[in-house]
Amino acid sequence: MLLLTNDSWETPFSFKNQFEFLVTMAGNPTYLKGNDGKSTYARVYEPFGPYDRRKSISEIGYIVSSRCKDIGEKYGSPQGWKTDFRGTTMQASGFFRTVKTFDDEDPEQFLNCFAYALGTFGTALEELAEKKMEKIQDSVSERINHIVNTYFTNVTNPKDGDLAIYSVEPGKVVYTPNSVEISGTTHAGIYRKKVSNGGTIESKWGWCAQPHVFEHEVFFTPDFYGDIVKFYRIKKLN
Repeated sequence: MLLLTNDSWETPFSFKNQFEFLVTMAGNPTYLKGNDGKSTYARVYEPFGPYDRRKSISEIGYIVSSRCKDIGEKYGSPQGWKTDFRGTTMQASGFFRTVKTFDDEDPEQFLNCFAYALGTFGTALEELAEKKMEKIQDSVSERINHIVNTYFTNVTNPKDGDLAIYSVEPGKVVYTPNSVEISGTTHAGIYRKKVSNGGTIESKWGWCAQPHVFEHEVFFTPDFYGDIVKFYRIKKLN
C-alpha cells in the first residue's frame, strides 16, 4: 500500500478523496483496439486532484534505485497511519506490496518487465513459439508488440494470469524524471483478479534496476508507463 500525505493536496485529505483516489488508481474500464483491429478489455487512467502521485513513484526510483523496495515494503502497511523513511506521517491508501525478491545469484533479477511477464506463461508460450523461453525473452523490448500480436488474443473480461500491456496514448510523448522521451508500449505485467477494485497487476519494474516483483493497483505505477492498459490472453495450440 502506498502512503499518502495530507499536505499533498490543495484541500484537506478526506475519506471521500481517498475513495476517489483508489478508483483513479484502478482506472476506468473500457474497450480499445487490440489485435487484428478488434477490441479488447482495457483500463484508462484519469488523474484525480491537483497532484499526480505517480510522478512521485517515478522520482523515487530515479533518485535512489533502492527506494523501489521502499515502495513495496516500507510503504506496505495495513490501512492507517505510519511514519515513512523521511520521518513524515502518512496515511496508507491503495494496494501495493512486494511479492517476490530474486536472490543475488538468480539471473532473473536482471529481467525487465516484458521478459518477466512473458516468463510466467512458461511451456505454454514456448510451445506456441516453438522456442525456449530464454530465446523469447532475448530482445523482448523490441519485439513485445510482435509477440503480443502473434501469441495472444483479445479478451472481453480479464482473468487471473492474463497479460497486461501498458502504453502511452498514440501520438503522445511523456518523459522520465531524467528527461528521456517515452512513447508507445512501455510496460507489461500479469493480471491478478483479487484485492482491489479493477484487480491488481504483478510486475517487475525494470527501470529501477532492482530484483523485486510488485503487486499493485493497475495504475500504482510510474507516470511514464502511460495511461492505457490493455489485456490479452495467451492463445491455445491448435
